[in-house]
Amino acid sequence: MSHVEKLCIIISCNFQNDFVGLEGPTSTHSLHLGRREATRLIGSWQSEGPMGHFFEWFRSIDEAKIKHSIELIHLKLTKCSKEDCDKRYGTYALKGTPGHALALSLEENMQMNEHIVEYDNLNPLKGDLHDCISTLFKKHGISKPDQVKIGLIGLFVDTTLYTLAYELQNTLHLTRLATSMSLIASSSRDQLYYGMDVLSRAFSMLICPSLLAFKRFCVIYPSTTCDSLMVSDKTYDVPRLHH
Repeated sequence: MSHVEKLCIIISCNFQNDFVGLEGPTSTHSLHLGRREATRLIGSWQSEGPMGHFFEWFRSIDEAKIKHSIELIHLKLTKCSKEDCDKRYGTYALKGTPGHALALSLEENMQMNEHIVEYDNLNPLKGDLHDCISTLFKKHGISKPDQVKIGLIGLFVDTTLYTLAYELQNTLHLTRLATSMSLIASSSRDQLYYGMDVLSRAFSMLICPSLLAFKRFCVIYPSTTCDSLMVSDKTYDVPRLHH
C-alpha cells in the first residue's frame, strides 16, 4: 500500500502577549520580541499581520474533509509563580495574567480542532503536549508516523522550538516538518535568520517562502485512490520520552 498522509498538526509556540503583544510585556521581563519584530508578525493593526491572516484562514476552512485533517495546538509557556521564572529575565508568563494569554485574543472563539497545551520547561514533550499528540493520533486513526506532517510557527522565546523539532523528529519519528518566515519571529532579524538556518540544516525542515506556500503544506486534500479508503485498526503509539 502506498504512503498516504492523513493529518497535519500545526503547533504554535509561545504566541502570548508577554512576548509579542504590541502594548509590550504586561509583566516585568526582557523576553518580549520588541516592537519591530512584533509588528512584523501581527501587523500595525491586528487584522493586517501574517499571524492574524493565518489564524483567520485556519478558522474559516469549511470543507469537512479538509478541516478534519488539520489540528492546531497552541503551546503556552506557563509559570505558576514569580519564583518559577528564570531570574535572568524577570517575571513573565504568569498563569492567569493578561501576559499569559494568547495574542490576538485567540482564546476567544476556539474551534473544535484547536487545543491549548501549557508547559513549564524547555522540553514540552515531557508534559501534556505528548498526551495531546497521542490523543490526536488515536482520533485520526494514525498507524504510521509518516501519515503525519507538522507545521511549527511562533516565537524563538527560548530553545523550545529547537528542542521541539529535535524530539518530534528523533523521538516521535515525525520527519515531515515545515515552517514559514512569515509566521515565526525572534528578538532580532539576525537571530531569526540564524534560527531558521538551524532548523533547516539540523532538522531538514522545509522553510516555506510565503504564507501561501505554508498553507499549501498544511492542507491534506482527500485522495481518490483506493489507498485512502483503507483504514488500519492499529494506531501508532506515540513513544514517550525518558525523564
